[in-house]
Amino acid sequence: MIKYYWNKLNINYSENIFYIGIFFIPSAFVVSVIFLLLASIFKLVEDQKFFLKDKLNNLFLISGLLMIISCIVHSLKVYNPQLNTWSPYLSWVGLANWVPFYIFSWGFEPYLSNLERRKKSTLMLLAGSIPVIFSCIGQAFFNFHGPFTTLNRLIIWYSRPLDGDFFGATGLFNNPNITGAWLNIIWPVSLAFYINQESKLKKYISYTLIILISLCIVLTNSRAAWAGLFISSLMFFGLKSLKWLLLIFISVFSLIIFSISFSRFNILPYELVNKFSDFQYLDRLDIWNRSIQIILQNPFFGNGGSSFSELYQGLTGLYKNHSHNIALELMINYGVPAALFTLIPILFLLLRSLQTALEIKSLKILLFDKSLIIGFFIIVLMHMADIQYFDGRISITFWILIAAIKNIVLNNDQKLVDLENDSKKI
Repeated sequence: MIKYYWNKLNINYSENIFYIGIFFIPSAFVVSVIFLLLASIFKLVEDQKFFLKDKLNNLFLISGLLMIISCIVHSLKVYNPQLNTWSPYLSWVGLANWVPFYIFSWGFEPYLSNLERRKKSTLMLLAGSIPVIFSCIGQAFFNFHGPFTTLNRLIIWYSRPLDGDFFGATGLFNNPNITGAWLNIIWPVSLAFYINQESKLKKYISYTLIILISLCIVLTNSRAAWAGLFISSLMFFGLKSLKWLLLIFISVFSLIIFSISFSRFNILPYELVNKFSDFQYLDRLDIWNRSIQIILQNPFFGNGGSSFSELYQGLTGLYKNHSHNIALELMINYGVPAALFTLIPILFLLLRSLQTALEIKSLKILLFDKSLIIGFFIIVLMHMADIQYFDGRISITFWILIAAIKNIVLNNDQKLVDLENDSKKI
């Protein structure tokens, strides 16, 4: 009897720690990390014997081992001779972006093991994003900017002042692309939240969130974020939404073309128009081509963490911070084998989850699962043309999504709900 109530108390205690951690991800990242790591450690200690029974975990661990071997090779100075100022220390530091998440993500899985837990988690993610929305609106329309700091700079909201002709928002992330990525994660969640409400008050609140989130995505002036908004809306509502989405797209595109052709009328903000009139962003094709060349120089162990910028500058004379593709970046840093053992299970989960999303139709409660799948797909898609992952808030959310997706596609919750629904009809 005592053991039963102790276990029940422990479950509720650790779950609450996990939810608090999710809530603080965007606004107080250090606080969030402390809570999430504690929650993960509780489950790792409790269920450690089951860790290696998960085949996907084994693949991630092999990847981590290969990364460590690559770091050892880099430390032995067996790396690209074109690197003059680069240090092997950067490879070891770069492991923090990957190896810990392989382990702690498994500790997140029990907190996302059923529909109700995933629903609570998504709602905490949405509620915790209100400061992001507030920072974007305040920055764009009310000249509200920071940086704002507390706890001896442990928590920082950047929200830098906007420069010159720029009209838009970088948010508390201080980067429009990262802000756009975060908003695209919570956008489908806000739609599921709206559909699942019964009372008029909650409907109004959720509808307001939808409007504000979509406005903030537009304000980021991020093409990837705009594309994510369009694609995620189409995925959530299905083909029936294509007509009005295309109508919005054609209207906006027409305004952009008109503004480019007749700039003196200033119908749209200069920064937004410039995003389309300036085609220099096509240099990504050159970046990806050069990235493949760099990978082929050291395909097995890579060139080392954060080595791309120096190698690319040596090849072109230009500076680029990264390869603008997460798969290429992993291969450049730690080699093709290490990258594949991470990318293959993620691709497997992505394809299986998309199949599950197509099966989710009318049941309201399943829309929260669908929102997680869509958010996961969009964030993966955005990382094909840019890398927001190296912001800790994005990376830890990415692995929380992976933990949720593993539960959705491997535990077959959707089938159980379908069976229950069918039994009620009989």
